[in-house]
Amino acid sequence: MASDASPMPGGNLPTLPVKRVVRPTPSIPDHEVVRQIGSGAYGEVWLAKSLTGAWRAVKIVWREDFEDERSFNREFEGILQYEPIARNHPGLVHILHVGRHDQDSPFYYYVMELGDDARTGVHITPDEYIPRTLQTDKKFSGNKPLPLDYCLEVGSQLAHALLYLHSKNLTHRDIKPANVIFVNGRPKLADIGLVAHLDQRSFVGTEGFIPPDGPGTRRADVYALAKVLYEISTGKDRMDFPELPDDLPEGTVRKKWQAFNTIICQAAEPRIEECSIDSAEELAEKIDALRGYEVPSRFRLQKKKKRRKLRRALQLLAAAAAGALTAYWGALWLNNSQHPPEEPASDIHPDIHSSAPEEESRTGYVLVTSSPAGASVYDADGNYLDETPYGPIELPSGSPVAYTIKKSGFADKEEAGTVKGGSTLALGGVLKEYHPPTDSQPWKDTEGVTYLPAETRHVAQGPLTAALFNKFLKEDRQKGNFQMKREQTEPGHPEKDVALLTQDGITAYLAWLNKKCEREGLLGKEFSINADPLPQASGSTENHNAYVLNVTRVFQVPITVTTNPPGASVFFNNRLIGRTPIEEYVNQVPYVIEIKLPGHATMRRRGWIRRTYTFPCSWNRTSLSFLARPGPTAWASNWSLWVGMLWS
Repeated sequence: MASDASPMPGGNLPTLPVKRVVRPTPSIPDHEVVRQIGSGAYGEVWLAKSLTGAWRAVKIVWREDFEDERSFNREFEGILQYEPIARNHPGLVHILHVGRHDQDSPFYYYVMELGDDARTGVHITPDEYIPRTLQTDKKFSGNKPLPLDYCLEVGSQLAHALLYLHSKNLTHRDIKPANVIFVNGRPKLADIGLVAHLDQRSFVGTEGFIPPDGPGTRRADVYALAKVLYEISTGKDRMDFPELPDDLPEGTVRKKWQAFNTIICQAAEPRIEECSIDSAEELAEKIDALRGYEVPSRFRLQKKKKRRKLRRALQLLAAAAAGALTAYWGALWLNNSQHPPEEPASDIHPDIHSSAPEEESRTGYVLVTSSPAGASVYDADGNYLDETPYGPIELPSGSPVAYTIKKSGFADKEEAGTVKGGSTLALGGVLKEYHPPTDSQPWKDTEGVTYLPAETRHVAQGPLTAALFNKFLKEDRQKGNFQMKREQTEPGHPEKDVALLTQDGITAYLAWLNKKCEREGLLGKEFSINADPLPQASGSTENHNAYVLNVTRVFQVPITVTTNPPGASVFFNNRLIGRTPIEEYVNQVPYVIEIKLPGHATMRRRGWIRRTYTFPCSWNRTSLSFLARPGPTAWASNWSLWVGMLWS
């Protein structure tokens, strides 16, 4: 949210804001400003509601808090440079709008996505809202070591966010637990007021998170992140580094935890000449490799059997049932919902939580991930939810869930499962690259059959063989009773015999083959394998025919929507299908497209697509105009719509 960063001795001091005065509630266009939720040396953060009803965080930076105009303008220019970058990575807090007021009491502001509530998650109660950060997670845990899976997941996501920031020649300069917020359960680097170019070496930051060689470098950010991971994995203060905790959460793999601690020590080494991890890329690679690390069960921590250890084990009982990843924290919120974060969490007594496992077993968690990350997640009804990693989401035990994971250039991945109480259901995995048929190029299906381009489709080189149909019969889980006759084409080569099938048989085979090709990334929802009968085959009868397979586009409309700025919500017939920029396929129906972005007028377009069109357009607060012109089409049976938008 807001930083209390202050200059540290021994460096070049930046021009800091002067002491603040009490001001009235600021007026932000298209937002209802509710109350102040944070403040620091570099601004105030307010809770606000947009015209669409979405809760947002608004950072206000007043001109009179700076000693000179130059410093104020420099900070504003930094936000303008960071704003388009922020929305390009899920590990950075997204800036949705930037504005400036230059009349009486000048200030600039930027609207951000709001973090989850520390106790109620995505359910926001304005009067009681407290942002969930790594700092509040630590506090609710009683400043004990957090579960290793949780630490690895947080570390990986933040390291990748830092890597992206550094790739744009920017540094954060103030990474600490209070500056990592959670949005929809995902950790993000926040408080971007101190983000600066690599060549800006003002001595700012927070004591204990700054390396001896100074701030403002990639190495300094990596050092600070390593100290953050030290705090959450050990439960200790960063000033205690490299001391280790007396106990770890029950069930922790000792050898894996030690490997994680080694990574932290390598990145948080104070002597730069001895530091072996000094880049976000190295840190991310090391943590990601460890996330898949497995060790024999003999290395796992055993339960404490001695009486003097029993009391300590009871104190960790609430954590033991919560399972892996951040599911641990949903259960803790349930137990602590009546206790504000200001109360010391260390006062928790074991007997207060003696029934925690029974309570926690009533709910479980779902976490959807993908490799690569940043894929769109849709529920069973086709509603867009968020990007991966999505969750963890708390659900009642026994709840069935189903998701579709989509990413441009990769095959859709369908995942389903049932939530189990006290544990996390992990869904997702590696996405397969998408290789559909292309113009003028041969294409092969999963069974090795070659299809050649023919006008608006691809056609198999020969009829479906009996060998391939028999393979389907062996793999078919439905075990249908499908009859097949053989037609011999080459004596002595039974593998080339042609399959003569009934309509039910070819329909079942096509369903099986389409599903396999989709899973392997060879087909998407916009393509389908079909079959044409060959009645001239010698063995063909009224009920049995030979079939030649072909691949054609299905009767859907590809929609591409881009906006400037990006990040707008796109609704197709009142269903949220994603946020710009997106590429999606929808059924050809009369449509209403709505594009919404807080602080901007809603864009609407309705109609029925008759042929391929391109719709370039501009968007301002008062009007919307379209200019339609015919566009090229690759397939005669297909239509597409492209919408580009520019807010002004």
